[in-house]
Amino acid sequence: MTPAFDLARIGGRSSLDALLDEVLAAGEDALALFRGGAASRALTKPDRSPVTEADQAVERRMRAFLGKRVPAAGFLGEESGAEGDGTQALRFVVDPIDGTRAFLRGLPSWSILVGLEADGEPVLGVAYFPASGDLYWGARGHGAYGNGRPLRVSKIASLDGALV
Repeated sequence: MTPAFDLARIGGRSSLDALLDEVLAAGEDALALFRGGAASRALTKPDRSPVTEADQAVERRMRAFLGKRVPAAGFLGEESGAEGDGTQALRFVVDPIDGTRAFLRGLPSWSILVGLEADGEPVLGVAYFPASGDLYWGARGHGAYGNGRPLRVSKIASLDGALV
C-alpha cells in the first residue's frame, strides 16, 4: 500500500484548507470574467488553442498564492509554463480553465484544476467547477471529497446496473 502524503510538506491541513479557499476565490474571479464576456475577447495561442483572460488571471493568482504559501515548490502552469529548475521535491501543476472551449461556448462544464506532485508522483488534486459550485479534492491517503462529502467507489459490480 502506498503511504499517505504527509500534508506537513505543504504546511499541514491548514495549508490544504487555504489552497481550497484560494481555488474557490479564483473560481469566483473566473466566473465573473465568464459572465462579463471574457469569451468574446479570447486569443489564439501558437498551438491554435484558445486562451482567455480568465485562464491568465486564474493562473497568475494561483502562481502568486502558491509561491507565497509553499515557496520551495515548483510550478507548472498551462499558460505560463514551468517555474523552478526541476529539482524541487514538490511541484504544483495548474490548468487554470480546463475546458476553455466550453468556457468560450458558454457551457458550465469548465473547471479549475490544481495538482501536486511529490517526488514525481501525483499526491493531491483539486477540481472546482465554478458555474455549478462543485468542488472535488483528494489527497493520497486522506480520501477524496465532493462538496465536503467523502467519495467512494461504487459497490455496483456489473455495468448493466451502473449509471454512466
